[in-house]
Amino acid sequence: MFNHDELIETFRKPLLSSPRGDAFVHATRILSRKPRAFVVELGSCGYQPDTKPFEHNGGATALWDWCVDNSGGDFGAVSVDQDETVLFCAEKEYRNVKCIQDSAVHWLEKNAESVARADLIYFDTWDEDDPAVSDLDVAAQLWAVWEFVQKGCILMFDDCERGQTLVKQYFQQLKLKPELAGFTSIWRKP
Repeated sequence: MFNHDELIETFRKPLLSSPRGDAFVHATRILSRKPRAFVVELGSCGYQPDTKPFEHNGGATALWDWCVDNSGGDFGAVSVDQDETVLFCAEKEYRNVKCIQDSAVHWLEKNAESVARADLIYFDTWDEDDPAVSDLDVAAQLWAVWEFVQKGCILMFDDCERGQTLVKQYFQQLKLKPELAGFTSIWRKP
């Protein structure tokens, strides 16, 4: 377990100034109450030193890295990204998060055991340069994990105000409402 108040104090400025802040505060509050937690991050392990965390790549990975470092060994995190350069930088900056080079769908399909023990899956592979392909890609990620995800798992989707149409429609068909709606939205597996 980690101290949520310490986490918020550490990340206060970037979290509170970000449109993603509410979702990260909400999700980490839930995770901080668990005796053990495991996070799967898809597509956002980029580290760009010239950008502000939580506005571009790397903010979430920094947060998971802090959680692992401050949990006494009761927190684990993996981050999956296709970009080799981004992964190289992330591995140097975030030593507590296991960084994996692979497509999100491919990794999810071959790692059902990891997915099944995840307490949070963060879907952050949206590409604003190609919204139609991104919509299909993120929906494919959700469909690849859905049967393996444990009940109560936090499903956190970034860029919901710009897209994620298929994901939203899927949850509507299941009659699931978001636990938190916004730029980054959260649903839970029933």
